[in-house]
Amino acid sequence: MPQKQKSPLSRLLDYAGKYKALPVIGLFLSAVAQVAGMVPFICVWLVVRDLISVAQILAKHTTLSATAGLHSCPQPAEFSSIFLRSCALILRRSELPRTSESRESPI
Repeated sequence: MPQKQKSPLSRLLDYAGKYKALPVIGLFLSAVAQVAGMVPFICVWLVVRDLISVAQILAKHTTLSATAGLHSCPQPAEFSSIFLRSCALILRRSELPRTSESRESPI
């Protein structure tokens, strides 16, 4: 009668001897490291998404001023108010819980 072949995990645990918990802990920590490695990319994506939404506001503002015969570039006071508003939107979004309702544009 042929002997049943052991699974790779059981063979690994046989090699571990009395330290059978260490491969499991190593597997878990490896998964945590992979998830933690993705965090900077997610943060960059969130910042770019917010900057794109603010760019739509800025584009709308420059279109209105260009049609009114004014300079197409906003004045420093107008730019600072747009900048402060975009910072407030970003901070407000970071404080809100992520639900399907909060994903809608606040504008």
